[in-house]
Amino acid sequence: GRRGVPWSLWRRSDITDVLFALHDEADINRAPDYFSYNDFYVIWCLFWELDEDEDTQISEADLLRYNNYSLSPRAVARVVGLAYGARGVAGKGV
Repeated sequence: GRRGVPWSLWRRSDITDVLFALHDEADINRAPDYFSYNDFYVIWCLFWELDEDEDTQISEADLLRYNNYSLSPRAVARVVGLAYGARGVAGKGV
């Protein structure tokens, strides 16, 4: 079946805060409650696969390529909008 986290569960967790905190953390192993090295490696590889221009940001265009263009432009725009709205960040990448 399809694996994923329901939005209601995601919102109740602190995973978004953890992800933003990891941005400044040099050692991913300091967040063992959520990530193992293997988890990190999979995320890292996917990130670099999507970030074709290597600017270390995932743009809407980058995210649209995810899983062979399986996300609709509307869904991607909403994800990007939610990411910026949650943090009040302006720009073109997530």
